[in-house]
Amino acid sequence: MLQRQEVEVWYVLPAIRKELVEELLKRGVKKSDISKMLNITKASVSHYTKNNRGNEILLKGMRKDIKRGAERILNGECPTSIIQSLLIISLKKGITCQIHKQIDDVKEGCNICNKLYKNVKVSL
Repeated sequence: MLQRQEVEVWYVLPAIRKELVEELLKRGVKKSDISKMLNITKASVSHYTKNNRGNEILLKGMRKDIKRGAERILNGECPTSIIQSLLIISLKKGITCQIHKQIDDVKEGCNICNKLYKNVKVSL
């Protein structure tokens, strides 16, 4: 059985990066600059733009959060902090749990993420 962190690393994080790359491109940022901003390789940026990475899941309900995150990155805020906030938002919105249930044998009634993160405040 996968741990929540493995679901995040293998599915959610790549999807968040892909969405951020696409949003930054829409705002006219060059691929090489995106690579530097997000601290990922130019090859990774290329994979995200060609749908070779990060397209296994859709981050339904996070479009506004992604846009705000991209705006904050452009305003000089720490991309790592923004991405961590987006991961927590994914947990709080139940997206990570939905993905986990789709790809793994999660016990009926599992509610651990909600218990752990219900009082965590995060905003973009």
